Amino acid sequence: MKSLSKYRELWLAAAIALLVAAVATRFPAFATPARLLAVFNDYTILIILALGQMTVILTRSIDLSMASNLAFTGMVIAMLNAAYPSIPVPLLIVLAMVIGSLLGSFNGILVWKLDIPP
Repeated sequence: MKSLSKYRELWLAAAIALLVAAVATRFPAFATPARLLAVFNDYTILIILALGQMTVILTRSIDLSMASNLAFTGMVIAMLNAAYPSIPVPLLIVLAMVIGSLLGSFNGILVWKLDIPP
């Protein structure tokens, strides 16, 4: 059986649980289910981006354009929503995915064809 020190994920989960417990003792409202749900709702986009970035980092690269792509896509969708408030939200979501995919594809083609390091 492996030594306990080799289970990094277990140590990480224990550290997170300890941190949540420490903060919850100081601020009891922190660990309520509603507050934890609000935290996850606020950080869902960052979690999804981190999962996508993880594959890039695992190949020993780093791609800093992801945040700018997110910001540009969000800005375009916000401007569209402000200019044309009658556009339904599901269509805005699809447009955001299309714009983000196009930007990511363009970035990938630049990295591939021009041999630009990501």
